[in-house]
Amino acid sequence: MSHLLQTPSAGSSFWRVLLCCAILLALGCGEQIEVDNAPAALTIEDVVLHQVDRQRARRPSLSYTLSDLEGDDQYLSFLVCDSQGLACGYPIQARGSDGASFVPTRPNGAPAAHLFLWDAACGRIALGSGELLATSLEDQYTFVASVEGAPPEEAQTSRAFSLKGLGLDVLAPCSR
Repeated sequence: MSHLLQTPSAGSSFWRVLLCCAILLALGCGEQIEVDNAPAALTIEDVVLHQVDRQRARRPSLSYTLSDLEGDDQYLSFLVCDSQGLACGYPIQARGSDGASFVPTRPNGAPAAHLFLWDAACGRIALGSGELLATSLEDQYTFVASVEGAPPEEAQTSRAFSLKGLGLDVLAPCSR
């Protein structure tokens, strides 16, 4: 019994179709398709205390929702300002926070709940100077949150709060 191995010749229709497909794909690959990307929306919910460990250390936290039509992860910016908005600084993030980089969203604009935890005992880093700003239990503060790249007028500001007003009598030690 003899087996014949048949290979398609260069003129066969299979190879012609394959060659045509390859040429069409190669010509189409150079074309870029631009798709509009709707900006994400951040909505502040509240400022509360959040227990972060078994030793009952509580940290002020900003609860917020993040929505994005495409479901893209987002980069966010957080500030803590005095109640007059004059002394603003980047808050030192506490363990257990959802962070500010690659914050997930859900597709189709469904809101995703998140927390930013502030290690208030560590303070905040002043804009411009990089100086460490101390934190007081009695002073009034606000959180300012925004999606990176969004216009400044889209930044969201929380209600004013004091750490004492949230229920803290003493700051837990800085965890850094």
